[in-house]
Amino acid sequence: MELQENHSSGESGSGSDSDSDSASTPDIELDFDSDDDEPEQTITHDDNGPPLKRPRVSDDTDTTAVTDKQKSDPQPNPEPNLEEDPFAAFDAIRNQNQMNHAPPKPTQLMSNHAPASSSSSSHAQARPWANQSGQPSRPLEPSIFNTIPTDPVARRVAEFLTEHLPRPNVEIEAKLGVLIDKQSNQRIKLAVESETVLAAGDDKWYRFESNMTMDQHSMFNKMLNEQVTRSQHRDYKGAKIQYKHTKECDRFYDVGQSKVRVTTDQATGQVVPGGIVEKVRVANLNVFSPGSAFDYRISVNVEVPVKMPTGTPLFERNKDRLSYTHQAIKFDLTQVKGAQRANGSPPDMTHELELEFVCPKDLLRDRDRTDGDRKLVEAVGVLINNVRMLNARAGRRR
Repeated sequence: MELQENHSSGESGSGSDSDSDSASTPDIELDFDSDDDEPEQTITHDDNGPPLKRPRVSDDTDTTAVTDKQKSDPQPNPEPNLEEDPFAAFDAIRNQNQMNHAPPKPTQLMSNHAPASSSSSSHAQARPWANQSGQPSRPLEPSIFNTIPTDPVARRVAEFLTEHLPRPNVEIEAKLGVLIDKQSNQRIKLAVESETVLAAGDDKWYRFESNMTMDQHSMFNKMLNEQVTRSQHRDYKGAKIQYKHTKECDRFYDVGQSKVRVTTDQATGQVVPGGIVEKVRVANLNVFSPGSAFDYRISVNVEVPVKMPTGTPLFERNKDRLSYTHQAIKFDLTQVKGAQRANGSPPDMTHELELEFVCPKDLLRDRDRTDGDRKLVEAVGVLINNVRMLNARAGRRR
């Protein structure tokens, strides 16, 4: 709705004066005997003043010259008629003061950096960041301080990682999934409408499930493949995306109080480099994303290299993994099949999408720099931005 400004017509206080001036009495011609050949004069009577003498204009007088003289030498305004309008004198004084104190007209446009005027005419001026055509003359600055505030989620995740980073063989990953209420077995419900970090340690009433549907898995596969293809074009200016397809088998052994994972190549049966580890879960931080298809979990784990275990594995799983590496982040889209069941029924199958830092040691190195905290928040922000972009592509919460 546009605001409309009401303009009321002002009444002039000297209106009666102008009426009386225009209605003057007819001229009366008087004859005077004089020895000099002076031109005759006409006496003009005013109702409220003495007779005024003015030279008569004869037939052969140049009226154009007289008119030009009047224009170049205008007569002063007549005195106000106080008998007809007692307030005429005050109106005349007020009008004269307004003329004397009127602000000078600007000779040039005000600078775009000047504060907007609070006068009633400010609505006619262009917005400070726009030119007269209404087009932005320069990009909007992010704030009055010309800085962008730190993403609160990235800051909290960075603080969480700082508590656990000083460890060797650390692994930092983010998994897409759903937070499930243990009582209702449904997705949790909280009185929030945007992305929220849940308090660490207060996770007794819910669990995190990293599974997704086959359709969602296929959608992510297609989307990431398109990004790989786009990055290979000659005119692409961004960082290239590396793609790798692996099929591996994980076997888990019980060794004392811990479990050891042995990863082998399905095609050759050989243990992959760094494939014998004891995985220790250190800490988790859960992020609830209402309205989105997925929540996500930030996990810190330690993978300690160990010797090849002996004995029979407790269980195994086959991983068909598509890996996409973009700079510091690796995306793993994995289809996991459980072992074949004895009764012949099909094995369990899950679909997962996780992101991890390719080299967590870089975070440790940057953290020791003078601006280490800022670098860490920036790196965490990249990880979270990728999670958010993938989550946005997955659609709204159903």
